[in-house]
Amino acid sequence: MKRILLLPLALVFFSASATASDKGEALTAKQMDKMFIGKTFIGEYRFNLGITDAPKFTEEFFANGTTHYKEGPIDIKGRWKTYDKTICYTYDSKSPIGGGLNCFWMRENNGCFYGYAYPETPDEPKYYDDWLTRSVIKGSGNSCGEPIS
Repeated sequence: MKRILLLPLALVFFSASATASDKGEALTAKQMDKMFIGKTFIGEYRFNLGITDAPKFTEEFFANGTTHYKEGPIDIKGRWKTYDKTICYTYDSKSPIGGGLNCFWMRENNGCFYGYAYPETPDEPKYYDDWLTRSVIKGSGNSCGEPIS
């Protein structure tokens, strides 16, 4: 009887492990710094956040910790910083996206960068498809799959 119960558990474990590795690994601060500096990302939000009607955005990352963000009519400068497995942004408090601290953890899978908001944790996300943003480096030729409808 014990062997019969262990087989389904083993199958679940190995299926989950394969799924996790197929989705890419959480990026460290060092990896994000190396990958992001000097790059422009083209991305989209999974949900309309109600700020603009444009779900697409671009964000350019500079070595001095500044960023240039564009989304529809929004065109603002901000600051970015990485911590452990987290990237955080701040923008002018008078901007449409506010001046608070916005933090994500990121995963990269085949050139597509997925941003997740907390409470999901970098090491063990509950739902890989619950990303908030996804983006690619401009000019890389990479894609994140089918566009969001």
